[in-house]
Amino acid sequence: MSKRGYLILGLLFLGLIVYLAWPDGKTGPSTFDILEARPTAGFTVRTARFEQVVSGDGVIINGIERSVDPAKVDRLWGTFERMASVHPPLAPAGSIEAYGISGDSPRVTAAGIDFTWGVKDQTLWLYDASARLLYRFEIGLAGQLQAIVDRLDQPTLLPDLQPAALVVDDQSLVGTAGPGGVVSSWSFVDAPNRPPATGRVSELLSALRSLSFTSFAGELPAGASQAHRIVVTDEAGAATELTVHTADGRAWVVLADLPPQDLPAGQLAVVQRIAGTLSQDLLFDMPVAPGSSPIESVSTHRAGVVVFEAERGDLGDTNNDGDSTWELRWSGGRETASADVGQRFLDACARLPVSEAKRRALPLRDPPIHDGPTVVTLSGYLPGGGLWLQIDGDHVATAEFTARALDLPELLRDLNPGSALSRELLRRPPARISRVQRVIHDQGQLRVETLRRGSGGWTLRRLAGPADALERGDSETVGSAAVRRLVGAVVLAAADSVRLATPADLDIRSDPARRELAVRIDPMTIDKANDIDRVEETAIRDWALAMRRGEGGWDAIDFDGTLAYRLSDALVAEWFADLRSKALLAVQPSRVDRAVITPFDAEDYVLAREGEAWWVEVGERRFPADAASVRAWIGELARMEALSIDPDGLALAPDGPRQGLLELSMPGYAGALDRIELVVGVLAADGVPVSTGNGRAVIDPSQAARLLPTVGTFLSPSDLEALRAE
Repeated sequence: MSKRGYLILGLLFLGLIVYLAWPDGKTGPSTFDILEARPTAGFTVRTARFEQVVSGDGVIINGIERSVDPAKVDRLWGTFERMASVHPPLAPAGSIEAYGISGDSPRVTAAGIDFTWGVKDQTLWLYDASARLLYRFEIGLAGQLQAIVDRLDQPTLLPDLQPAALVVDDQSLVGTAGPGGVVSSWSFVDAPNRPPATGRVSELLSALRSLSFTSFAGELPAGASQAHRIVVTDEAGAATELTVHTADGRAWVVLADLPPQDLPAGQLAVVQRIAGTLSQDLLFDMPVAPGSSPIESVSTHRAGVVVFEAERGDLGDTNNDGDSTWELRWSGGRETASADVGQRFLDACARLPVSEAKRRALPLRDPPIHDGPTVVTLSGYLPGGGLWLQIDGDHVATAEFTARALDLPELLRDLNPGSALSRELLRRPPARISRVQRVIHDQGQLRVETLRRGSGGWTLRRLAGPADALERGDSETVGSAAVRRLVGAVVLAAADSVRLATPADLDIRSDPARRELAVRIDPMTIDKANDIDRVEETAIRDWALAMRRGEGGWDAIDFDGTLAYRLSDALVAEWFADLRSKALLAVQPSRVDRAVITPFDAEDYVLAREGEAWWVEVGERRFPADAASVRAWIGELARMEALSIDPDGLALAPDGPRQGLLELSMPGYAGALDRIELVVGVLAADGVPVSTGNGRAVIDPSQAARLLPTVGTFLSPSDLEALRAE
C-alpha cells in the first residue's frame, strides 16, 4: 500500500474513534444495577420451602446446621451483581402483589439489602424494599434465581469426610498416611499382620461421601431396626457416628440428631457387603478406580509353561466401536479375549477370601513361574506395576502373604484359554447387518426364513419342506419394530458361558433337531485413524451358529468349530420370534433400565433400575418399586401387538391431544443409549392412535391403560399412602 493509502486508512480509523466517543445527547445510565456491593456479614434467604440463615462457613436451614456451599453463595451474589435492568426502576404506588410478589415469594435480606421477586405476565419483577424500587427483567432470570436459592448448603450428608480411623460394627481400622499426608492404606487395629482392608474401606468411604442430604424432617418408622454402626474419626480425634436402619425393603442412615436420610439400594448394598466381609481376610484388597481396568495383560504359567496369555490393545479395553481390543494367545491358536478379562481376573484376585494368612518375613519380588504350581500374573497400572498369585490346590501365595483359600473363584479354579474368551457373540453395529437367516431342522423337515435389507426396508422370504424339495414362499415386508428387535437381539447377544470347542461339540452341526442362525455383516467404512488396522472388517463377513436344545438351555458352536457356547432359552426365543407379528415396540425386556411415564391427567414418574432392583422416582421422592410388577409390565410391552401399523403414517404431535407419553431407555451398541418414545393419542373410531417415531399404529383401548400404568401399580400400599399425603 502507498503512503497515501496508509494516510487515508488512518483518517478513517480516527473518524471511527471520534464517532464512538461522541456524546449522543442522552443523560443518565443506560442500565440500572440493583446491587452496589456484596454483604460483608451473613444474610438470610426465605422461600416457600425454607428459611436459610448463612453465617461464615455454615447455614441454618429450618433449624438444622449445615455446611454452606461457597459456589452457590458466590453464584447468588454474582447473579445480583450482573442483574442490570434496561428499564428505569419504578416506585410502586400500590401493593407489590400486583407484580406477582407475595409473602411466599423468595426473599434475600442482609445489612442494607432486602430483595424479593415474583413473576407476572411473563416478566420477572424484583423489589428492592430498602430503596422501595421495582426492577423489571427478562423472565429467564427467574428460573436461575430459583435454582440458586432453593438450597445453599452442601448437597451431601458428609461433605468433609477425611477419616484417620474407622469402626464398622465390631471391626476397628486405622489409616496409614502416604505421600502428601493422605491416608493410602487401612489395617486392622487389633491384628496389624492381617492382610490390609484398603480396597474395601476405600469403597465404603466413597459410598459414604456420596450420601445425599434430602430430608429436613421426619422420623424412622416404628418397625425400623439398626443394621450397622459406623464411627468415623478424623486426625483431630473428632468422631462422627452413623447408623443404618432397615424396614420393609427400605433403608435409612442417621447422623447425630439429623432427620433420617434415605439410603439408596446401591449404597446400602456396599455397606452391607463390606460390613459383612471385614471380619474375613482377603488376600488382595486394593482400591480400584472407576472406569477402564488398570490391567494391561494377564498371563498364566504351570510348571514354567505358558497356559495362555491375554494382552490389551493400545486403545484401552475397547475400540471406538465398543469391540474388545484384548488378544488371547495359547499353544493352539489365538482369539479375541473378552473386553473385561483384565477386570475379571483382578476382581477374582482382589476378592479372594482366605484363612491362616501369614505375612512373609521378606516379600518376594518376582513370581515363581518355574515352580510346579500355577501362577497368575497381572500387569498394569497397579502398585509395583502388577501382582501375582500362586495356586496349589487350596494353598495360595502372593509376594507378601501365604494363606489357605476359603472359596477359590471358578475363574481361578479352572485356568484355561476358554476362561478369557468373550461371551459376546457378534458385537457389530446394527447398521452393518444386511441379512439374517434362521433355519429350524425338524427330523428332515426344514423351515428357512431369510431377512434382507434393501433400499425400501426389510423383506422376508420363507422356504419350507423336506431338505431336498424346499418350497419357496413369496417375499413380504416386515414391520420395523420386529426387525429392530431381532437385529438388536443379535448384535447385543451374550452367551451364558463360552469355552473352546471339543470334538463332541461338532455333533451339534448334524443334529436332526438343530437350529441355525446366520448373519451377513457389511464392510465397515474406514473413517477413523485406527480402522486401517482392522482389515478383516473392510470386507463382507458371514457369522453363523448351530445350536441344539440341552438341559436348561441351548448348546451352540460356531461354524468354524472353534468356540462352544451355552445360550439361554430367552435369547434363542428372541432370535426365532415370529417376524410377522404386529409388534408395537422394539423392546427387549432384559435391556430396559429406565422408563418415564407421563400420563396426561397425573404427575409423571420414572422407573429406574439399579442392578436387580427397581425404583420409582416422583419429583425428588424415591421409593422401592415392586420389581416383579415392573418386569411383568415390561414383558407385556414386549408382547403387545397393534391392531394396525402404518410405517408411513404421520406421527402424533407430543403437544397435541393425547392420553400421555412413554419413554423407554435401553443400553445399546458401543455404549449408545437406545430410546423408544411413544405418544398415546385419544380414543378414535378405530381404536387408540399411537406413534413411536417409526410411523403410526392403532391399538385396542384396553392396551392404552397398560402403556401408561398409574404409579400405584409399582408401589407398596404404605409408600403410595406416603406419596399421596404430600
